Amino acid sequence: KMAYSVTLDKGKNNMIGISIGGGAPYSPIVYIVQVFHRTPAYEDGSLCPGDELVAVNNTSLKGYSRKQTADLIQSEKGSITISYNRIHPPKEKNYDISMKKLKHKMVEKMKDSTADTLGITRAVLVNDKLLKKLEHLESTSTVYKGIAQYSRNVLAQIRELARAHRGIQMWIIICFLD
Repeated sequence: KMAYSVTLDKGKNNMIGISIGGGAPYSPIVYIVQVFHRTPAYEDGSLCPGDELVAVNNTSLKGYSRKQTADLIQSEKGSITISYNRIHPPKEKNYDISMKKLKHKMVEKMKDSTADTLGITRAVLVNDKLLKKLEHLESTSTVYKGIAQYSRNVLAQIRELARAHRGIQMWIIICFLD
């Protein structure tokens, strides 16, 4: 874990632009699920999904629920200082497509209350551009697999024709030798 701190000026509607998950009693930590585009948190670039929130304006979040944390963030006016731990080193801003697909499949079958408890929201997991790209890649993959199978079949037929042709050649040679 690596500890950090960032001070953000609150934006429209008194929001900083993050979605949080976890918290008491289900999780020992409150963490960032998503950083929304065009918000103070996004523009600053310090906070990332997966970061553990440790304190808000020096108020420790130990034992806080997700709702208590959200209420505390909302109650602060003007600028706000967020202390957080970076659980993993920052990666690209986009999630890995296969991980997103796996999470999406898991959440599809969950009850809303279970997903909420785990801090997973469908809005975070469903990124239309990524899913459309993934579907396109899968359909392209299917086409190429079909072409490969068709090519294998054609080559097998050519091999059989060559064997038959060799057999005819041998028969002709035998006939002429007799």
